[in-house]
Formats: sequence, C-alpha cells, structure tokens
Amino acid sequence: MLPGVGKGDCTLSAVYGGVKKFVSCNGRLARRPVKPLRAQRTLPIDLRSWCGYATEPPVMATSTPPPDPNALMFPAFMYGAHADCRRKMKAEAKRWGKQYQQHGTFPEPKLIPVPPGSTIFMGNQNSVQLLNMGMKFDMSLPLGTAPKEFVFGERPNRDTPRWFFYLAEDFASEVALYYFHQRLTAPPGLDAAYEALACRYPWGVLNALIHHTLHNTIPNVSRRLEALLSFWDKLDSVHYPDPVLRVTTLTELISFRCRGCISMWVDTPTGDIRKDLAMAIDQMRRVTVDETHARIIQNLRRLSKVEMHLKHREWVGSPGLIESALEELQKTYPVGYDDLTGGDDHAQRTFLLQLAKKYPGG
Repeated sequence: MLPGVGKGDCTLSAVYGGVKKFVSCNGRLARRPVKPLRAQRTLPIDLRSWCGYATEPPVMATSTPPPDPNALMFPAFMYGAHADCRRKMKAEAKRWGKQYQQHGTFPEPKLIPVPPGSTIFMGNQNSVQLLNMGMKFDMSLPLGTAPKEFVFGERPNRDTPRWFFYLAEDFASEVALYYFHQRLTAPPGLDAAYEALACRYPWGVLNALIHHTLHNTIPNVSRRLEALLSFWDKLDSVHYPDPVLRVTTLTELISFRCRGCISMWVDTPTGDIRKDLAMAIDQMRRVTVDETHARIIQNLRRLSKVEMHLKHREWVGSPGLIESALEELQKTYPVGYDDLTGGDDHAQRTFLLQLAKKYPGG
C-alpha cells in the first residue's frame, strides 16, 4: 500500500521531474521517487562492429508486415536489450514447462522474423558481459584460438536491441529447471520431446548442433544434420560472430562445430561443408555396429595425438587402453557410449580427458 493512499482508492499516476505522483480520488497525494526516463533506441547495432568489422546496421521495419513464409524466424526472446531478453526467455521457459507438466505437450514458440544481413551474436553470457565492458576481440586470429591479451575500449550501449543466440541453450535448460523449481521430478522423455519440437525450426536445429547436446547418437545426429541442410539457405542469410571461436559465417561455424563428425564419418572430405555433411549422413545410416565401434576407436586415437589439453598422452595412446575403456563404458554406461557414436567432437575429447585422469602414476 502506498503512503497516503487508502485501500480501495482509485489512483492516477504521472511522472514529474523524476517523482511519480499518485493522485487518489479523495484528493490525497502519494509520492515515490523513480529513475528518470531514458530515450530508447529503435535500431539495432551491428555486433560485428564490436569485433572489428565496419558495417552498416540492419534496418528494422517500423511496421509489422505479414510474415514471409521463407523468412528466417527466431524466438522473440532472442532479440532486444540483454536484460529484457533474459527476462522474456525465463518467462517463456516457465510457460513451456508448465504446459508440458499439465498436458504433456509444448506450446508453439513465439517467433519473429530475422532481417537478412542481421548479426546474431553467438557468444555466451560471459562474452556479453565482456563486450558490455568494452572488450575488443581480434577476429584476425586463427579459427578457435584465444588472444594472448585483452584490450578494452569504449563501452557500447547495453540497452541497444541485439540478437543473442546463446539464450536458446539457456532456454532449454530453464524448461527442465521448471520442474526443479516446482520440486518435481522431470518426466522421462522430456529432452527428446523438447528436441523433437525445437528441431522443426532453424534455431532449434542450430542450437542442438553447436551446444553439444547430450544423446549424440547416430539417429539423433543424422536427423539434426538433415534438418540443418534443409534450413541452410535461411540460416545462411545472417552473420554469426563468435568472439571466442573467431567465426562469422554459417559455413565457418558449422565447419568448426561439426569437425568431429566429418572426420569420423567422411573418409575423403571435399571441403564443401554441405556435401561433406550429406556424405556423413549417408555413411551413418548405412554403417554396421562393428564398423561404428571401429570408427570410434580410430577417431579417438587420432584425437589423442592432437588434443592440446590431454595429459599423459603416451599412456592414453598405449595399445589396447582406449579399446578396453570403451568396452567398460559400453557395459557400465551405455548412454555415455552412445553419445560417442555420432562423432561429436566435444563428447570424444571429454572421454579422453576422463581417461587420462586414471593414469596410475597420479
């Protein structure tokens, strides 16, 4: 209850000089200080300018035309000021979780068109915070490498509307966390039901491929890749700057994220990412169980020679060690073994790093 306003009084409010005045019907007045109003920007800033690219920002339409059936559509919570996007994302995840709890189905996502040429920031929340602090990223560094030192400059306006793709991964986590917040146990099949719906859309497929989603089985990975290729032209109409990976195009992003899958399933890569992915899909769908196991071993041995964070490299690569560790994993944790079959680079590198921790010399 506001001071000076009785229960049941109807009130009007207005802002005068930074003070919000509530005027009741009986003439009494209550005051509450508020922050001064700030002018809102209407045009998004192209995030490539933060990464050393000089380019014109994409112009958003002032009216709302009928949606183009061929337009790239992303969830509405991905666009806006960063704080507002996170708030909208959590509210939408709660709505999804609640509907799935009550009806066993997810609602259709609220989508908005992405103008061609837009910049979709691919960094995580930490990257967003660093960029808001004025950090400059050197996009001339080799693919996937980090700078030796960081340089800070002028801070951008953090309230400027932008596209934040990392929220797609946070959204999936928040849907599952809904059950935790309600002190409920998530029903079996929740992840599969979510991916089945999300992968009907370009944003869902892209998120599943680049964020190392669990269950990277051959059926799941081949289905994701097939959906990605069907959405390729739409997804390729925008830019994807990632300040950590140093990538800006869809081809660069997918080439880096799917390098493990291609190296495992494509014997002679062509260098054309779309052709190589199509070859990987075909190979995965024709392979036998024994050949899958052999390809996992072959790829793990290749990675054991190049993984820069791997300790005790010679011991890990000793004859028979990887093979016996795989057999043990297959017996004790089949889900973990299946996660290696699709060729996910992150899953296979993690397997080697965990194996190195078992080094008998400590």
